[in-house]
Amino acid sequence: MYQSFKKLIAANAVWKFCAAGALVPLSAALYNEKVQVDLKKQPYYMDSMKLISGYPVLEEYLGKSYSIKRISRGASSNTRIGKEFASLDIPVQGPKDRGVIHIQASHHLNGWVVDQMDIKLRNAQKEWTFYRNQKLGDE
Repeated sequence: MYQSFKKLIAANAVWKFCAAGALVPLSAALYNEKVQVDLKKQPYYMDSMKLISGYPVLEEYLGKSYSIKRISRGASSNTRIGKEFASLDIPVQGPKDRGVIHIQASHHLNGWVVDQMDIKLRNAQKEWTFYRNQKLGDE
């Protein structure tokens, strides 16, 4: 009986170890998803997406069915968000090409303002400023 009890305890320890091992990546994935959702609710992100949606040149280079991918947040990313400034790299991909839309925004008395948007395409090897706020410096 002692041997069966010992095996039960060992099996229970292995089970706990496996459960803890699965819990860590699951928690990290859920946290990352929450951060993605929260970023997409920010005014600077929503305003940027409105500007992009009416830009035919992007469709010309990427293709009509291009999509916005997950926001880059890694160490090699330019994504930095603070209380008064936000800088985001938003990957885009279409049937013709893929690239990154770099957004710079700042927080003013009236809320967040998109200051500049740059587009960098991978295969076409093109990079340009798509949008620059003309009111910069007026406040």
